[in-house]
Amino acid sequence: MFVPDYDSNAVALTTSGSFCPQTTYGCWTATSLVVHKGFASQRKFNATATLYDFAFAVVGSGGSTDRQLDATVGAQKITYDPVELESDTFLFGYPAAAPYTGKELVYSEGALGTDPLNQNRTYRVASDMTGGSSGGPWFTPFKANSGAGTMMSINSYGYSGLAAMHGPMFNSNTQALFTAAGSVTINTVVG
Repeated sequence: MFVPDYDSNAVALTTSGSFCPQTTYGCWTATSLVVHKGFASQRKFNATATLYDFAFAVVGSGGSTDRQLDATVGAQKITYDPVELESDTFLFGYPAAAPYTGKELVYSEGALGTDPLNQNRTYRVASDMTGGSSGGPWFTPFKANSGAGTMMSINSYGYSGLAAMHGPMFNSNTQALFTAAGSVTINTVVG
């Protein structure tokens, strides 16, 4: 369940969702999920899985206006093209391991690089975010004053003792999932 702007209008949560009408924008839930076969076919999180560690949740109408989520709170751009290395990149997430609690949105900013330990097939940005931040978006460019950017990866994995976050390179496989998410009504594996 996603509750936009919950921080500014926090209400007591219930397992039934009866709190939703009391929030600023209401609540949305996923009606289906779309994942790539390159990830779903792996028995564990390994180097192959890192290349396909992205998915899309199809979100139905909901909230206090029975409108689509993006029509209610807006959406960011996404790119499937390679991004220039050394670009200033912003990573967002809710890291839960110390010193974080998982309750606050945190961001890191740094130069985009690649992961030499994964044959430079995934991105890397210096960051002290910890576990729990997985799935948070990466933006380059990003305009902090407007909060607008272009999403080009997500928080995927890190290495113990290394202050960096790594993420998949969005590409035609990512675009195929996004396209499929526009019409599926059940959980779907693409590829």
